[in-house]
Amino acid sequence: MSIKAFASTVIDKPLSEVWNELRDFTFPGKYFGGVASCVLEEDARPTEVGAIRTMTWGNEENGVQTRSHQLLAVDDQYHKIVWELVASDPPAEASATISTITAQRVSDNNGTFVTWESYFS
Repeated sequence: MSIKAFASTVIDKPLSEVWNELRDFTFPGKYFGGVASCVLEEDARPTEVGAIRTMTWGNEENGVQTRSHQLLAVDDQYHKIVWELVASDPPAEASATISTITAQRVSDNNGTFVTWESYFS
């Protein structure tokens, strides 16, 4: 059995600007507080399918967490990026996690509607 988590928002910037940031697989290191590092392994490019990013957050006092994700898809036509969890220290609560972010143009104000969904099993 899998569990789905879903979130969405509207960003008051054009789709091209938002997508340019989201398609870069290192975006969590730029936009999420608490992320100490977000690096690509083996000099991978930030839009290279198969690339692995390793994210670290937390601190010595509360514990450090490290998770590695593999980029499965970057779709510039449909503005979608997909990745899966491949390693976690400490171990993740779920044995498998796949996440997808999709961006769509909001026609009435030229903003961007962004959705983020993850499936855990």
